[in-house]
This record gives sequence, structure tokens and C-alpha cells, in this order.
Amino acid sequence: NQSGWSPGTIASEIAGLICAADLARRNGDDASATTYEQTADTWQKSVESWTATTNGPYSDKPYYLRVTKDANPNDGSTYSIGDSGPSKADERTVVDPSFLELVRLGVKRPDDPTIVNTIGVVDQQLAVDTPNGRFWHRANFDGYGEHWDGTPWDSQPPDSKPEKGTHGRAWPIFSGERGEYDLLA
Repeated sequence: NQSGWSPGTIASEIAGLICAADLARRNGDDASATTYEQTADTWQKSVESWTATTNGPYSDKPYYLRVTKDANPNDGSTYSIGDSGPSKADERTVVDPSFLELVRLGVKRPDDPTIVNTIGVVDQQLAVDTPNGRFWHRANFDGYGEHWDGTPWDSQPPDSKPEKGTHGRAWPIFSGERGEYDLLA
């Protein structure tokens, strides 16, 4: 629900380019295959500089952000989170688990230092330990969920007060995604 540069989306695009290269090569279009592979290689080398901050508040080492608005993860650009969240969140304060697509789709190694550091940041910011195991929120400031009084979610304006807005919950699906990462690692 955000525009910009997302590590998870870029991982999918890189994987798509590699698949397109394979299809092109199988159909005798080596020139297109080479172009797709070269683009994928460039994006693989650039994704960290586009989406990992080196001056964010959560770590003195690089970590991936949920999204950057201008491919500059260090400039402190702000954006509206949506779903009753802040209207001007500094992009360096918003992380999510989607960066793990970089590993699941083979773009980055599981032991890549920025991947490993981002895991620590995401665990610090989004993890919730429950009697049934660890779960993660979707992102910082997430308001995608029911109202505080239990009524169903509906779109709320930015900067809604907590008692008036909606709030996000921990999502069990992220435990499965983390499990996929753990198997690869």
C-alpha cells in the first residue's frame, strides 16, 4: 500500500527478470535474455544502496527499510503510513519483514551482513512473544486491524488518536516466512 523502493518488491522483480531471461533464451532470444540478466544483476547490486539505511535510529549498521520514497534511504524522507498511522513518518523508522524476500528468492545470501542486521532490527521493533511462539507485526506504526473497541477495521485518517484509530496485530504468516529463512540459513 506504499509507492517507492521496497526490498521485497525489488527481490520479486529480480526473480521475474531471471525467469524472463530463461524463457527468452529457451525461445532463441539471447539478446533479450542478456538484457534481463544484466538488469537483474544491476538491481541485485543496487538494492542495498536503494533501500538500506546507514544512519537510521535502530542500528549503527545498515538495515533494510520497508520502503524508500526516492531510493535514498538516508535522507529522512517522510511519508504517510496510512491505516491511521502517522502522516509524516521518517522512512528510517519504518521496517517490515518483507526484506526476507531477498533471501527466499535467491537475491541475497542468508548470512549477508545487512540481512542479518535487519533481522535483529525487525525482531527488536516488530516481534511479539506469545505462549504460542513468536509473531511479528506487519510494520512500525501499523494500524491495519480492528478498532480498539473491537469493531472491524475501516479506513481511518492519518494521525488518528489510538483510542479513535485502528491497530495492527501480529501476523502468524510472518512466522512461516521466518521459518523459510531459517531453513535457508
